[in-house]
Amino acid sequence: MAEISVIRLVSSITQLVIFGSKVVSRLHEFQSSVNEVPKTFRDIMIQLPLVIDTLKQTERQADAGHVGEETAKALRPVVDECLSQIKLLEDILAKAMPAKEDSDWKRRFKALSSFAHDGDVQKITASLERYVQTLTYYQASQRFEPILEIPRRKTCFMVRFDQDPNFIGREDTIKEIGERFKMRQRRVAVAGIGGVGKSQIAIEYCYRYRDSHPEANVFWVHASNYARFKEEYKNIARELSLPGIDDPDVDTLQLVSKWLSDDINGPWLLVLDNADDMEILFGSNSPTSPQQKIQGPATTLASYLPRSPNGSIIITTRDRRVGERLANRQKPISVLPFMTADAEKLLRCKTLESDEWDRVESIELLEALGYLPLAITQAAAFVSENDITITEYLEMLRAGNSDTEDILEEDLLDPGRDPEIRNSVFQTWRLSFDQIRRQKPRAAEILSLMAVLDRQAISDALLRNDDERNVEFITAVGTLKAFSLITEERKGAIFGMHRLVQFSTQMWLKSKHELIKWQEKALEVVSKHCPSNGEYENWASWRAVNPHVQAVLGYDLQTECCLLQRAAILNGKGWYDRAQVRYSAAYDNMIEALAIREKILGPDNALTLDTAYNLGNLYLDQDKLTEAETMYERALAGKERILGPDHSSTLETVNSLGNLYGHQDRPGEAEMMHKRALAGFEKALGLDHTSTLRTVNDLANFYLYRDKLDEAEALYKRALAEFEEALGLDYMSMRGTVNGLGNLYMRRGRLGEAETMYKRALIGEEKALGPDHTSTLTTVHCLGALYHHQENLGEAEVMYKRALAGYKKALGSDHTWTLTTVHCLGDLYRCQEKFNEAEAMYKWALVGFEKALGSDHTWTLTTVYCQGNLYYRQEKLNKAEVMYKRALAGFEKALGPDHTTTLATVNSLGGLYSRQNKFDKTEAMYERALAGYENALGPNHTWTLATAECLGMLFQSQGQLDKAEAMFKRALPR
Repeated sequence: MAEISVIRLVSSITQLVIFGSKVVSRLHEFQSSVNEVPKTFRDIMIQLPLVIDTLKQTERQADAGHVGEETAKALRPVVDECLSQIKLLEDILAKAMPAKEDSDWKRRFKALSSFAHDGDVQKITASLERYVQTLTYYQASQRFEPILEIPRRKTCFMVRFDQDPNFIGREDTIKEIGERFKMRQRRVAVAGIGGVGKSQIAIEYCYRYRDSHPEANVFWVHASNYARFKEEYKNIARELSLPGIDDPDVDTLQLVSKWLSDDINGPWLLVLDNADDMEILFGSNSPTSPQQKIQGPATTLASYLPRSPNGSIIITTRDRRVGERLANRQKPISVLPFMTADAEKLLRCKTLESDEWDRVESIELLEALGYLPLAITQAAAFVSENDITITEYLEMLRAGNSDTEDILEEDLLDPGRDPEIRNSVFQTWRLSFDQIRRQKPRAAEILSLMAVLDRQAISDALLRNDDERNVEFITAVGTLKAFSLITEERKGAIFGMHRLVQFSTQMWLKSKHELIKWQEKALEVVSKHCPSNGEYENWASWRAVNPHVQAVLGYDLQTECCLLQRAAILNGKGWYDRAQVRYSAAYDNMIEALAIREKILGPDNALTLDTAYNLGNLYLDQDKLTEAETMYERALAGKERILGPDHSSTLETVNSLGNLYGHQDRPGEAEMMHKRALAGFEKALGLDHTSTLRTVNDLANFYLYRDKLDEAEALYKRALAEFEEALGLDYMSMRGTVNGLGNLYMRRGRLGEAETMYKRALIGEEKALGPDHTSTLTTVHCLGALYHHQENLGEAEVMYKRALAGYKKALGSDHTWTLTTVHCLGDLYRCQEKFNEAEAMYKWALVGFEKALGSDHTWTLTTVYCQGNLYYRQEKLNKAEVMYKRALAGFEKALGPDHTTTLATVNSLGGLYSRQNKFDKTEAMYERALAGYENALGPNHTWTLATAECLGMLFQSQGQLDKAEAMFKRALPR
């Protein structure tokens, strides 16, 4: 019985040491939480550790058998009294120490009130000093063997993996784990996608911890399922020789947890590896969960994790949420894929490459592997074992077929990974996929849909179900982010995933025979979110959805429903491509859409006719006037029959036919169509609807082209005023009107107003469309023409060349817009007397116009006329006369005898006849031109005044001075 007193003494000392250590920690927290600590508190912060240390020495002497029964009886009251004083101190701290949730005011109040405890703390300090003196006297009066000779207990190192001699990188993560432990965070979670190297970090930390803490136990527990968790705890119990380990009635989990939670049994480090499954660790309300089946509702595996100030736990997990819960709501350390330098080191180390190292190819491979350590290790093993090159491996990986699947399925031995878990990239992630589907089906649905869209810039609108509650969507996406399977490119709105994750998800869906199902779902979703047209206001939407359009159009889905959804996408996409001047792509899309709709819906269905109409617009933009007419007339006939003659869709087709007839120099039919469309829109939609105003603008363009300048100006001004009132300064809706007014003002010689309009148009187009869009280039061309009229030839040349380069790139060398700029450059070179360059431009334009529009089209005739001007300047008068006469005959037929273009040709012929001394013909031409200009443009237009002056000079040269004087007076502005 002599040992009983000693045992009781040791027990009392142990209790004091544990409790006293906690109070010391609280004293330090108190000091850090207030600005000024009373002196008595600072004194006891020094005194209390001395008490604890003295008693620890006594405890070691008792354990070594150097304390007798009588001594133990004498010392125990001293120890008990010390403990009671420390408890009094703890009560004072509880009153004085601010809580985390306290307000600033309450914190200041508690800090001030702590001074009221000065006397009590001083008494406690004095008492402890007396007991320390007693213990010190006792220690000094005894002569013991050195404490260091007491034998140390055996330690356990239960890490089954070897340390990797070529461990690379991750120093920041290892350092942060250590720093968190130093900050008394007893549990640290390390989270990241499967295969990122979390376990490797834990293994390396364990070996470094053993080296720096040789007295500590190190344990490794695999937490992927209940059975392995329990088996690992049994192994720990056996290694520690815990009493009761062989008793079948003993709860091994409780036994180990209790032993590790005892402060006497520290220090220790435990790694909880692969703690991924929320249900396994925390249980579930579902009776079918693994935890509920085995343990019942009362206990969870997480509850068996020990808690001790002398123990630390590293948790590795794919699910950040699990890590946060296990780590007492402390944020896990995120482990990301390697940076390039470390990834390259790993690849080079694992492949044992020779000096012939192709760094470019290696970087390409690392990028394709997403810098993921597991993928890099497996790739390196495959390259080495099969004696192939990195290039060959990269080709198989990028193939996107069975070769890629085989590579991602390849399971090569990795000594740093758990041998009971397959090492292939796909199987590593499949565990996550299956777990997510089981625990959060909505998250699995979102992952499946993302896998069959483009992997980047996936908007939340594409992923949300109709009427889905926001909380449900947020938590589902949160699950995928927690597993690091997706990234959030813009908070809550735009998401993405790595290529390997996407391909592995597709493999997973394929293994479950669900890939086609999700491809169909993606097609349905994209078709719902594609704009129905390619108007400017939808361009941003098209840019956002276009990558996903390309993805779903790559799927071979042949049900009628899928084909019609495909046709809807193709129809809208063709419109958008046409607006972006991608005519070849637009044609392919529209032709396929038309074929699908004709086959399934029939040739006279409204949707089929809509595609036919869109194809007509494309043909018109491409100067394929015959094909455009066929499509327009087909669409019009069908819409009139199905929708009626006054439906807005029918009227839109009518107006477009008016534009076509204008291009074909069929003025009567063109005007009739524009007026019919305008009257219909005004009645159906109102005077200020955008469709009405666009038709007003198209009719104004027609009148401008026909030299009906007053009618054109009135319509342009109406359209501009109503656009501005309805839409404000939304330039894109009114850009045609602004440009048209510029053209009108230039025709009327109001060059300053024309320049204002063109510059306004150019600023708006460059901002909205970009500098290279064809609409922008048209305004650039018009500015070039304006500068030409202002005789600012240098600026004119810059503008023409910019327009020409842009048109050639976007439309080709033979498009009529390109040829128009070529023609104008010819005019400019003629004015600069660069006759060879001018002739080359005219010939280019003439051949192109004749091919595209025919020899009698007005644009062709204009180039003929200008080539006549060139020959005139070169004194090639016979050639000039041939060209002028061809142009005049064509203009009179196409435009009429009184059109200003016709009159300009008449005027030029007059000048030619003057040079040929054919004065009678000269006078007749000048007088015809003068009368026509006065009637069309007014007496003060520059063209009218110039013709009057020419006629005056003719009369003067013939000695008809009275007539000459009258003409010269008439040439003066009134």
